[in-house]
Amino acid sequence: DSTRFTRQFEADEVITRYNEFFTRMTEVVYKFEGTIFELTGDELLVAFSAPFDHEDAQVRALQTAVAMHKEFNLLRKELYEELGAGFGMGIGIDQGNVVVGNVGAETRMTFRMVGMAVNVAHRLVEKAADRQIVVSESVFQDIQQSAPDLLAEITFAPFGPVTIKGREESQILYRAEISR
Repeated sequence: DSTRFTRQFEADEVITRYNEFFTRMTEVVYKFEGTIFELTGDELLVAFSAPFDHEDAQVRALQTAVAMHKEFNLLRKELYEELGAGFGMGIGIDQGNVVVGNVGAETRMTFRMVGMAVNVAHRLVEKAADRQIVVSESVFQDIQQSAPDLLAEITFAPFGPVTIKGREESQILYRAEISR
């Protein structure tokens, strides 16, 4: 809960802690060769098939999500313990066609990724509680086919059908709890 976080600390302390969070999460993303498109508030927007294509993008995304949770659990003890319950991290993963490119004005451009998969991933983050990873059905099925060993290590449970803003039909989603 970034609102509660920013209310509890002085502005310079908020910046220091955000910078540590983003530094640690960025290191994890780069370890799995992800591309960070945005750091917004307390969220990261990451891709594993844009602008560079990885055939195992879904696997890398899930491995990154698990590693991010483990790193956040360490960070939680170091920087956020005094916040107590209710401060955590949830992750959402979707896949699909996206467009990447420079967006903005002549005087200020940002390299961005846009598309329905970006919107849905953001909605999945909203469905994920602390220590959870929520993935779309297509991501789950692709990982099931391409990396069944990974699913033996991470237990996903289906839930839904869930209505996701921007999608016409309700979706079955999959949720995993990451405890350590």
